[in-house]
Amino acid sequence: FNHFGQKAGFRFVTPLNANKFDAGLKFFRLNFKASPQDYMAIVAEIEATPEPTRSALIASCKEFYFRNSALENTGANRERGLERVAAMSTVDTIKAIQQVALASPMYGVWQCPDKKGTLPDRLPLTAFDWQGANEPFKARS
Repeated sequence: FNHFGQKAGFRFVTPLNANKFDAGLKFFRLNFKASPQDYMAIVAEIEATPEPTRSALIASCKEFYFRNSALENTGANRERGLERVAAMSTVDTIKAIQQVALASPMYGVWQCPDKKGTLPDRLPLTAFDWQGANEPFKARS
């Protein structure tokens, strides 16, 4: 997790669970012993499964992802969603399910501490080290 937002002075609301959090956890718990967050362990578990069962498990993963993915079921992707999901590797499929089920949207606000028109047109990158995230710009000569 990158704490850039907090370091830059953003104030965040309490994170929410993903829309498909409960469905995703149920899917992972029904199909895998590994932790839902550990895609490498899940993929290793899939690869250790005998072939007929492995193919069915991968198909089940792709079906779950397609059914629960807004990305694959809306907009321009809607036309090619099944084709795109069918072409996904096992690793990409598990990561996609994790994204749908475990990603938490974060909402925050930030207010610039500088009065409008007080900043120069150009700043060196080091200027951001000269003050805190919520302090007005400190010019250096």
